[in-house]
Amino acid sequence: EEPTLEPHKVATFMQTFYNAIQLSSDNDDKNLSDSEVGTLNSILTFTAVTSASERALDTQNRPPIDSALHTHNLRLAKRFVEVVTKRKITALQANRLISKFDILQPRFVNRVDLCAEIKTENFSNIGPYLVIRLDNYSYQLFIEEMESEAHEPMRDHLAKNLGTEHAGSVTGVFDQHGNYILMSGKLPGGDSRNLDNDSKFLVRLAEGVLPVMASFQSLDLG
Repeated sequence: EEPTLEPHKVATFMQTFYNAIQLSSDNDDKNLSDSEVGTLNSILTFTAVTSASERALDTQNRPPIDSALHTHNLRLAKRFVEVVTKRKITALQANRLISKFDILQPRFVNRVDLCAEIKTENFSNIGPYLVIRLDNYSYQLFIEEMESEAHEPMRDHLAKNLGTEHAGSVTGVFDQHGNYILMSGKLPGGDSRNLDNDSKFLVRLAEGVLPVMASFQSLDLG
């Protein structure tokens, strides 16, 4: 039976990789010498900078990962992306104000980030990425690297123009990473991890909040 394409690519790469770390001074091509194992370790260390950095951070008295919450956040993010992709959140994606949402889930933390690139010129002066962060049964909405002069005007714009369901969640505070959190609140499913309730809430949040954020582009920030 012919191998499928992806496994065949992996097998071909592994053979090439194995041949690449063989030393010409070693006549044994079927086993790895100590020197060749050392070369392999060096390559793996060099090509895993992100993983090594995250492991280093993980030693700094951080709480253990809640694997169930970690999985729930990822499933919730995927459900959100699936729904908003089908609905094409009108006032934003239809007008190409933001890109599609991408899912970022760092290891060794429970959180998941839903990130969308801000695309229009007038709107992009407040920051490059719109982020919905899911963490510990809560959500946060912020604009990454948001221009400081836009902080309070955007917060006030949301508080004034949002419907009653979401207006009470407008915050305007900084997190430990320097992100200016425009909105935050608890997910309705709480620690029961109700995927349906949480995903419906996030979609309503997007459909209610993001068009209001889009209208901010007409404000003069000076």
